[in-house]
Amino acid sequence: MQLNLASQIRRGILAVFLAGVVSIGAGCLVLPIPTNRVGEYSRKDVKPEVIEAFAPGRATREEVLLRLGEPDEFRADGSEYRYHWERVKWDIIWFVAAGNSGVGGDIPINKNHNLVINFDPAGVVSERKANAGFGESEYEKQIRPPP
Repeated sequence: MQLNLASQIRRGILAVFLAGVVSIGAGCLVLPIPTNRVGEYSRKDVKPEVIEAFAPGRATREEVLLRLGEPDEFRADGSEYRYHWERVKWDIIWFVAAGNSGVGGDIPINKNHNLVINFDPAGVVSERKANAGFGESEYEKQIRPPP
């Protein structure tokens, strides 16, 4: 709860600062603010200790489903589950003012995570791979509507 309160205080200070900049005159402002929050529409239950719990040779398909729920992607034969989530690592706050008007916004910089779990024919985890990277994930590229 304190992290959320600290975030609210930081945003309040930023709002006061931006209001001061706007009242002084015209200009633009770009502020990168480090953060580490779960994406708005992201899974919220995938933590490193959860991933570690799915040890090859010990965890089963049922345990994975109970901990993480339905996978985002899976093979029809049930031999592979894929889970995707994101964390917002930076908020880029921008503001442009001129005269009596201004405009601003927030650009979140996401880090995309993927977890791939393979199962043997008996339904036991045979392999797990987790990776993360900035930019658009392979999953997002697949579900993006055509231009």
